[in-house]
Amino acid sequence: ITFYLEDIDSSKFKKSQVEFAWNYYTALRGRPMTSDYKMVIGDERSTSLPENTFDKILIINSFHEFTFQAEMLADIKKKLKAGGLLYIDEALPKRQGQLHGICNKPMLTNEETIAIFEKNGFEYIDGIDFNYRQKNPTRKIFAFKIKG
Repeated sequence: ITFYLEDIDSSKFKKSQVEFAWNYYTALRGRPMTSDYKMVIGDERSTSLPENTFDKILIINSFHEFTFQAEMLADIKKKLKAGGLLYIDEALPKRQGQLHGICNKPMLTNEETIAIFEKNGFEYIDGIDFNYRQKNPTRKIFAFKIKG
């Protein structure tokens, strides 16, 4: 497996940050990660990832920060292989309009998230609710596929 790790801010996207995350996932997995990874710099409208390449794309705790959601989702559709899945891991607010504790941007409710993706050509498949580190707000991993 080759992981493509992407960010839009090259000043914060450093190998040391990636190694920290890699070690975190090694700890969760219980054994060393043996996969390869590539670091990619995108922008607010495009991932800069290769087209028709990915079985799965994961967006972790950042979709609520996307300035150009429709443009980015159109780009992501081009990157997924036929039958590919898009997973969105996001904190869910206790109330609409609640701000994220780290970036201070509004979080999306369950219903808002699903509506944005359906409006942009994705079909909601399923989701898993969980509490990260046993704290609130609740997190959810949404699974989507391209409509059609």
